[in-house]
Amino acid sequence: MPEQLPYEMVKHLMEQRGLKQADLVPVLGSRAQVSDLVNGKRGISKA
Repeated sequence: MPEQLPYEMVKHLMEQRGLKQADLVPVLGSRAQVSDLVNGKRGISKA
């Protein structure tokens, strides 16, 4: 599997599982945070 940036992997996994950004809101807290994550403007951490 080629190395990908974290946000690219999230987008890939979302596509594979048929998820939309709205599906991640309960996990991340807000639509803005999900949007920033998916567009590479926000980092990903274990926390």
